[in-house]
Amino acid sequence: QAISAHIYKDSRIFKLMLPFDKGAIYEKLKLETTILETTYTADGMFVRTVLTPYLYNFCKPYIIR
Repeated sequence: QAISAHIYKDSRIFKLMLPFDKGAIYEKLKLETTILETTYTADGMFVRTVLTPYLYNFCKPYIIR
């Protein structure tokens, strides 16, 4: 736990709603971070994931509350 706390020091868990045509973003997340949950809905892909500050800015338009 101490290692992951250090690695993810500035990271937080966020919920995203990615449109189906944004599959490239999902692939980027799979390569660069930890995806905790993925659910396919009528509106797109619901994704709960760990975002670094960089990935947060990259995914900001898709973050849901």
